[in-house]
Amino acid sequence: MMKKLWKVLGIATLAAAVVPCRITQDKETGKKKFRSLLISVDIGPAKNKQGTSVGINLGDGVLNHLIMGSAKTKESDMFTDDPQEAVLFADDDPEAAVVEPTPTETAAPAESESVQATEEDFDPEI
Repeated sequence: MMKKLWKVLGIATLAAAVVPCRITQDKETGKKKFRSLLISVDIGPAKNKQGTSVGINLGDGVLNHLIMGSAKTKESDMFTDDPQEAVLFADDDPEAAVVEPTPTETAAPAESESVQATEEDFDPEI
């Protein structure tokens, strides 16, 4: 009885990985994308126009897009660099509205001004 159950589960897994559910084609590049429940396969012309390129993407199937589709938001969409907008959405904490400069905006010390670490910079209890 258990052997039959494992065989059925194995066949169902293979069918979920192999049988395509969606087929899309990009008209500009000529690339076709076959999506099954678990994987997707990209087939199109190679970059050097000689032959065909095939790409297999595990975990890029229809089922994964249905489950993870609603959870995908870019981190850059969650934050703003505009100080006026940051003040609008700050809660009761005024420090939440402070926009810190990025490392490229901060002035780097000149090469002649090298900073050396001393013993006072380190925590002795660690």
